Amino acid sequence: MDIVTFRRTDLKDIEQKMIASRNASLQWRNTPISTRLNHMKALRKRIVAEMDEWTELLVKHGNKTASDALSGDLFSVLDALSYYEKHAEKILKKKKKKTPLHLFGGRSFVSYEPLGVVMVFAPWNFPLQLGLIPVISALISGNAVIMKGSEKLDPVNEKLETLLAEAGFPEGVFQVIYGSKEEAQYAIGQKPDKIFFTGSSSVGKAVLKQASQYVIPCDMELSGKDPMIVLEDANIERAARAAVWGAFMNSGQVCVSVERLYVHRSIYHSFLEKVIHFTKELKQGPEADLNQMATEQNWLTAREHLEDALEKGAEMHTGFLPSQGRSLHFPPVILTGITNEMKLMQEETFGPLLPIMTFETEEEAVKLANDSSYGLNASIFSRDLQRAERIAVQLDSGSCTINDVLRNISNMHLPFGGVKMSGFGRYHGKEGLQAFCNIKSTMIHKGRRNKEINWFPYRSDTAEWLKKGLIWKYK
Repeated sequence: MDIVTFRRTDLKDIEQKMIASRNASLQWRNTPISTRLNHMKALRKRIVAEMDEWTELLVKHGNKTASDALSGDLFSVLDALSYYEKHAEKILKKKKKKTPLHLFGGRSFVSYEPLGVVMVFAPWNFPLQLGLIPVISALISGNAVIMKGSEKLDPVNEKLETLLAEAGFPEGVFQVIYGSKEEAQYAIGQKPDKIFFTGSSSVGKAVLKQASQYVIPCDMELSGKDPMIVLEDANIERAARAAVWGAFMNSGQVCVSVERLYVHRSIYHSFLEKVIHFTKELKQGPEADLNQMATEQNWLTAREHLEDALEKGAEMHTGFLPSQGRSLHFPPVILTGITNEMKLMQEETFGPLLPIMTFETEEEAVKLANDSSYGLNASIFSRDLQRAERIAVQLDSGSCTINDVLRNISNMHLPFGGVKMSGFGRYHGKEGLQAFCNIKSTMIHKGRRNKEINWFPYRSDTAEWLKKGLIWKYK
């Protein structure tokens, strides 16, 4: 396996980038939102014009298939840009709020103001979807952005830097930092006004710890261990195809991939037969269904989890335990005979392993699904939609989809984020813009009276009048 080398931004240059961002943000925040959205339109058109180039870049450096690059990265970003071009102005518009009777004579409103400089930490698995969408959300909201991309994808980070410059964004509004842990820590030490981090829970905790020293607000999109529940009345073929795609899309290197599958015992054998059949149909290669894995670290984790499961009695129905060597190819593996003590049921695998367990009752399915430190996404398959919704509200997850997998993350009308060790905060939708704003409440009084009843000096009967007023209003 190859030794990875990467660019590094000099620490003094990181300081200068923060100064440039601070200066640029002062002008950008006062730029009309219509002008900001014109930049987004230009950005969208450039991505469309360069789609083949982007696809080739993601396939080459991210080890994606062309289909995964197009559907997982390019579609998601283009749809986000299109959504915000249509809705951002309304989302960020000042909104009137009611003023209660006891504050008679006043009016109230909420405004959405930029925070200043936002730092976005983007991952390697979907650098456009998970990196560029928070970037454009912060920019539309009037912030300057410094992005620290993954050191594993420097060519993609360089292309992003060029892309926004060529789309006409003012100098200093969007900048990129290159490097690894040292550069990331130094950048946080420059005290950005907000951090948006996407990555593993372990690294996310380190980011939070450092950010807490400066009381920097953070949104954390962290690891997942997402469950899929297949009830006895499910469309078995649809559920089986969904399981195979949900587990093995991008070789399982998806934060919302299906990493645990629970199927009702009564349909277990017929369901398993179809899952095995559909998995054996998959082809590997850049133009096929699965490419090789993107990083050696994740390849080793997947192998460790598979080896641990086999040693503890799991049965492997497809694939094999790959030998260590120069290749990052990893076959899609279906496993049964699973127990919750196995690593692949408790730790994020981020690889092409699909462990399957059975359940008897809804209560058991919910208990199994919630037996995890993580809570990002979940899926339920059933023809009884009311029953599925009843189960959905019991699941510890930030998002849930019924009779579908993964694709809810591409619904820009829905906020997305996790609970538990999967993080906190939301992006996408209106919440995704407002997350990068100081949501300021303002109340205005006409000021015609010289004094309010509860101002100094208190009269001898002030307390009595207040008491009578409270009893009248709240009795």
